[in-house]
Amino acid sequence: MDGPKGDWDHEGQRNSRPRKRGCLIAIVTLILVAALIAVIVVVIHQNNQDKESNPAQIGTIPPPIFWPPPVNPSPYIPPPTTSPSVPPPTNSPLIPPPPNSPLIPPPPNSPLIPPPPNTPSIPPPANTPPVTSPAVSSTIVSACESALYRNVCISTLSSYPGASHANLSQLAGIAVELSLDEATKAYKFVDDLRAQSTNTSNQNALKDCADLMKDTVDQLNSSLSTLTHLSSGSFQSAIGDVQTWVSAALTNPSTCIEGFQEVNANMAPIIKARTENVTEYMSNALAVINKLSIT
Repeated sequence: MDGPKGDWDHEGQRNSRPRKRGCLIAIVTLILVAALIAVIVVVIHQNNQDKESNPAQIGTIPPPIFWPPPVNPSPYIPPPTTSPSVPPPTNSPLIPPPPNSPLIPPPPNSPLIPPPPNTPSIPPPANTPPVTSPAVSSTIVSACESALYRNVCISTLSSYPGASHANLSQLAGIAVELSLDEATKAYKFVDDLRAQSTNTSNQNALKDCADLMKDTVDQLNSSLSTLTHLSSGSFQSAIGDVQTWVSAALTNPSTCIEGFQEVNANMAPIIKARTENVTEYMSNALAVINKLSIT
């Protein structure tokens, strides 16, 4: 009985050894493949994190992923394919290269804005200044020769009807009449402000200013009347009176402005702007009168 049973045991031990060896190989293969898959997963995960933190530039080709060869593949677990699950990028970048011709057409040879013509749109100034143009008489130019506001003097006298044919005495009367017109407007402006003001200090300053402008109007009226009735016998005396009246009237606007600088400094620029023409016109009138007095 020991003989056959012992033979069977020996035979079974010999048959079980290859099976155990195959199982060990399969287990080792499974462990190695699992470790390889884990390494691949970690590498792919690490690459994804690197791409998120440092995005690749457009058109760059990421390096391909190389798969290591399997170790002792088992018939139960197929080995990984030679190509990775993520296909490698093509040789061409993600964004196709621009075509040979640009998307925006080149500008035409001629600019969008046509070039300016050869002749300027604004004609060049005349060789002669406006004050010596034929429309201005030589008498007016001579009368305004010593005027402080010479251009204003020439332009205002030239624009007065009939002044181009007037003599020096008539031009003096025209200059005083222009000054009288501006002084009347300034007086009415200041008097209206006085009537509308509710501040006592402003009312007093405006009343003083209105009185000064009223005196200016009276003095210019007297000067105009005297110039209209000049005679050779009393010429020098009459011209002296006119010079005195116009000189006195010339100081009234500045006195008016000084009064407002002490009471209401904000009102002073308003009065100055309204009486500025009065001052310039009277200064020019006095220059023409002085020219008349020495002829």
